[in-house]
Parts: sequence; C-alpha cells; structure tokens
Amino acid sequence: MPPFAERLDKACTADNPHACQPGFDAMKLNEEGTTLSAKLAIAKGSLPPYLSFNSSPYPEATFTGVRDSATRCSALTTDLMGKPCSNAPKGNEVPVLDVGQEIKGCNYSKDPELQSLYKKGTESLVKVEGRLPEGHSHGSGVVVGKGAPGECLALTDFHVLHGESGNDKLKGMTVLMNNGRSYPAEARNERPNDDLSMIAIKTGKDTDRVCEPITVAENDTSKAGDRLVSIGYTLWSQSPYAHPGTVLNEQPLSDALGNGMKRMVKGEDLSRLVINEQTNVWGGDSGGPVLNSNGEAAAIMDRTFMTMDLAVSTPITRAQVEDMEKRSR
Repeated sequence: MPPFAERLDKACTADNPHACQPGFDAMKLNEEGTTLSAKLAIAKGSLPPYLSFNSSPYPEATFTGVRDSATRCSALTTDLMGKPCSNAPKGNEVPVLDVGQEIKGCNYSKDPELQSLYKKGTESLVKVEGRLPEGHSHGSGVVVGKGAPGECLALTDFHVLHGESGNDKLKGMTVLMNNGRSYPAEARNERPNDDLSMIAIKTGKDTDRVCEPITVAENDTSKAGDRLVSIGYTLWSQSPYAHPGTVLNEQPLSDALGNGMKRMVKGEDLSRLVINEQTNVWGGDSGGPVLNSNGEAAAIMDRTFMTMDLAVSTPITRAQVEDMEKRSR
C-alpha cells in the first residue's frame, strides 16, 4: 500500500471507530496529494469541498470519502436510520439486508460472490435526491452510459422522480455519485409505462472519473431459482446495502398487484412483465440495480409487497437501455 493510502487508513481508523468501508483501497484525496486529517473524518465544519455531508440526524455518519477510477475510501457504514454502526465490518465484509433479517442494518456478509457483486454494483450506484410535495425524497439509480459532453446517464424508476401519482415532479434534483459529490440532474427519456426514467447528471469535468457504467444484461434470462442481488440506499442509510434475492417467477404487473403489491404507479402498463423476488428491500432501494451472477444489471428494483421479503423488479435489456440512452443525448 502506498504511503498516502497508509496515512488515510490510519486516519479513518484511529479517530473514527467505524473506519473506512472495507473492500476498497484508500486513495489519494485530490490531484495535489492532500491526505485526510484524522479530524476531518467526523468534523462537519472542517471538511474540504471534495468531501460531502447530506442532511441527517447523525452528520458523522455521512462522511463519504472520495474515489477515483481505481480505488475508493467509501462511506462509513450506517444503520437504516443513518446512525453509524457500532460494529464495524471486518476484512472484506459488506453491508447486507438478508431475507428474514430485522430492519435495522449493520449486518455484514463474508460471501465472496456477494462481495464481488457489491463492489461492481456500488461503482455504478447513485443516490437520487430532491423534493416532492410531501417533502424530501430519495431513491437509487445506476449509471448506464455517458450523454452529451460533461454528462453522465443513469437509469432509475419513474416513480422516484414523480411519486406514485405520476403527476408530481422531483424538484431540485441532485445525484450523489461514487466520489461523494452531488451533481445537478434532469430527466431525459421517461417511460412511465415501464416505470423507468433516464436522467442526465451534470458531472462536468469529473465525468470521465465518476461515470462508470454498469454492464447491462443482453437478454432477460431470469428464471425461478436464480440468485439476484440488488444494491441500494435503503431507508435513511448513508451507505449502500446489498439485498440477496431469489427469483420466484415472472408475471404480468396486474397479477403482482392482485397478490398484494403496493398500488400501481400512474401510467404503468398492467400487462408488462415483472420479476417476482424473495428479497428484503425497502423505501430508498427503488431504482437501484438488480445484478445477476455475472455482475450484469438484469433489472431495476421497483417496489415491495405489503408482506416482508417480497418485491418486484423491472427486467431490462442492453438494447432497451441503449435506445433510452440514444434518446437522452
């Protein structure tokens, strides 16, 4: 490990018991080689502009660190209310919300496959934030490509931007990227019939560094028994969680609604196919990537059922996403 990384590791662990999230190497904080002072990890007022905080009852939980295309010192792990976890992950463990677990957070997985999928997913994961009539709102999303010069394109759910009514509009939209910075964004190509929206993120000169598209599956090949893993910003957590799941079947949206799923979003096509999963997802996970065993985005997380550990996701294909990208440039 290079000296600057060692200094950063010590800063993150010595004065901050929650440390940097494992699984990624610490990195040089800026082009000039500035290293992290131990005090900067938790002192909100002294953070330089390349470290950011989001509003939270626990500001020390929202230290995000920064990353470049190769390495990252990522967020402190928080519970699902945004409070720092008292138990730090060990080694390469990653935050997980598994089927049957309490809705608290701060659980970790040692599963190597899950760790690999988590790393791939979080490289492209984004957090979409803004205001709807009922107040502050957020969801997840995933980078799928680049738009016009200085723009990054990400896919999320239509209802993340418009609410379940479909008539509202997310105001003041910003997107938290993998470098810990938030950038302004706007909706481009929207498809309410599939509950999907493409957004253009104004990443400017940072585009090449932070815009890391996920690989999208060529075809929808999900079948009963397949393992899928979704990644998202669950509830008020300031760190991404992995959600292992199992495909139950694919069925029309109308059937899912009849089985107790939360109400449809205005404008949805009731005949469209959705993937039924046994998985433990919650608010905030909407719009996040659902990865297959190859680390490809096979679907976008849609919504949960009224009962625990059941959810539906919207299958996506490479051709579909490429068409949305083309119409967004």
